[in-house]
Amino acid sequence: MILLVLLILLVTCSGPRDQDVVPDCEASLWFEDRDGDGFGVITSTRESCEVPPGFSSVSGDCDDFDPSVSPGRPDQCNGIDDDCDDAIDEDGSAVAWHRDVDGDGFGAGAASTSCAMPADAVFDDSDCDDADPAIFPGADEHCDGVDEDCSGIADDFPVDGIESFADADGDGYGDESVLTIGCLGTGPDAGGDCDDADAGVHPGAAETCNGTDDDCNGVLDDGPGLASEPFWPDGDLDGYGDAQATPVDACAPPAGFVADDTDCDDSSATTHPGAPELCNLEDDDCDGTHLDENVDDDQDGWSVCGGDCDDTRANVNPDAVELCDALDNDCSGVTNDPWRDAWEPNDDIDDAPRVADDDEIATLQPTISGPDDAADWFEMDTFDDPDPLFEDDFRAWARIDSIPPGVELTLRLYRNNVFAEPVLVDTDSSWQDGVLSVENTGVWGSNDGNLHFVEVEVLNGAWSCTESYLLSMGNND
Repeated sequence: MILLVLLILLVTCSGPRDQDVVPDCEASLWFEDRDGDGFGVITSTRESCEVPPGFSSVSGDCDDFDPSVSPGRPDQCNGIDDDCDDAIDEDGSAVAWHRDVDGDGFGAGAASTSCAMPADAVFDDSDCDDADPAIFPGADEHCDGVDEDCSGIADDFPVDGIESFADADGDGYGDESVLTIGCLGTGPDAGGDCDDADAGVHPGAAETCNGTDDDCNGVLDDGPGLASEPFWPDGDLDGYGDAQATPVDACAPPAGFVADDTDCDDSSATTHPGAPELCNLEDDDCDGTHLDENVDDDQDGWSVCGGDCDDTRANVNPDAVELCDALDNDCSGVTNDPWRDAWEPNDDIDDAPRVADDDEIATLQPTISGPDDAADWFEMDTFDDPDPLFEDDFRAWARIDSIPPGVELTLRLYRNNVFAEPVLVDTDSSWQDGVLSVENTGVWGSNDGNLHFVEVEVLNGAWSCTESYLLSMGNND
C-alpha cells in the first residue's frame, strides 16, 4: 500500500506539463520591519524571490518599534539615538547657554550649545555685570551711580529717589504734567513751566510784547516794565476812549479798548471830539469850553440853535437882508426870494404854471438868477374845441426875444402824452441872433394835443437877479 502511494506521487511530479514548471529565481534577503518606517532589523530575516509582507530590503533600524527612529532621521534633543548612529543627541537642535557666574539668574559672555542645560548656565545673556548678583535686568535702581537694572542709565527711577518734574528745556522749571523720580539734583523741584520746550518761558520770566505768556501767569504780554502802551475803554464804540477811566497797559489794544482818551461821554456814540453839535444842551464835540448851541461863530448875534442857518457868514441870519448872491441871507429857506418872478418855482415840468388858455397869447418876462434858475417850465392849453374827437387844425408856438448879452438859452416845445412822458416836438438854441422860436402844428385826433409845455434852459450867463428874457407863447394861426 505504501509503495502504491509513492508511485502515484512520483508519476504526478514527473509528468511532462510545461505550465506547472516553476522557473528558477535568485532569492533575496529580506529584513523584518515591524514599525513600517522602511528600515528592518538584522536579527529577523527571510530569503525569498518576492518581498514578504512586513519586511524591507534595507536594514539598520535600531528601534523597530518606533517609526521615528531609523538611519538618516534628524537628531533631536530627546535622549534617543534618533538616527541609529550609536550616538545620542550629537546633532540635535542644541540650545545656546550662557554662564551665570553670580547666580542671579542672568548670564553673560560667550555661549555654549547643548541639549541639556550645563551647570552654572542660563539661557539669558543680558546681565551687564555677572560678577555682582545685585546687578541684572529688572533689579531695583538706587542712587549710587551704578546701572543696577542694566538699562544703560545709572540711577534712573531709583527706589530711594525723590519725585521731580521733567525739565526738557533746562530752564530750572519742570512740566507738572510729566512727573519723574530721580536722585537729588537730577530734576527741578519747582513746576509751573507752561512751555517746557522754550527756556525763555517759565514762572518769573520777564514778560515781553511777543504774544506769549512768558511768565506763565495765564495772561499774555502783561506786567510792569513791559514795553507797551496804555489803552482806554471805549464803551460806546465810537473810536474814542473814556478820559475818566484807568488805562490798561498792553502791547496791543484789548477788545473794547482804544489808544485815545478824549471822549467826554463814553456812553454816547454821538459825543466825541469832532462830532457835530446838536441842539441838545450837550457838549457833543467835547471841546470842553461851552455848549455849542449858544456859540455865535460869525458874531452876527445869532447861534445855530437860535436860527442861524449859516454860522460862518455874518450876512446870513434871520435878520439879514436878502441879497442877490445865491445865498439864503434871511434864512427863509428860499434863495434870492425878492427877485424871484411870479412863476417860480417852475424848475420842473410838474411845477409848470399854466400861462395861456385856448387861443390866448401870453407874454412873460422871467428873470435869470443863476444855477438855481437853470430851467423854466410853462404850460399852455392848446385845445380850442369842446369836442375832443372833432378834428381841427392847431398851431402851438413859443418865441423868445431880448436875450441879454452873454446869456445862452435853449427853447424846447413838448406835446402832452397821456400814456407816457411828454414828447419833444421842436427845439431852438440859435441864441446868437437874439431870437429863439419853436412851434408844433397838426390836426386834432386825440387828447394828446390839448396841452403843450415850454422849457427854457439857461446854459450860461452872468450872475444877475435883474436880467430877464421876453417869452411869448400861444395857440393860434
